[in-house]
Amino acid sequence: MTAEELQDGADWLYRSFYRLDRILLRTLRTFWTVGAIQALVILKLNLTYRYDNIREGIRGRDPGRTRWWSASPAPVKHCDQVA
Repeated sequence: MTAEELQDGADWLYRSFYRLDRILLRTLRTFWTVGAIQALVILKLNLTYRYDNIREGIRGRDPGRTRWWSASPAPVKHCDQVA
């Protein structure tokens, strides 16, 4: 794995963690378990990190959806095909 591939994966993880739906879920979970003040703090911090991602243009790439050992995708074999 190259340094660029590692950085792409880390950027993808960072961006997916701060998706809006996940932020709202964490905020609601905090609200119901800890309280309103802590939930507002969680919401504020998460939205700040989300804004930073958007401002810096962090995209990344899902390392699980790409084959890092080959540039071309593997041929798909169906169960009815004989080798």
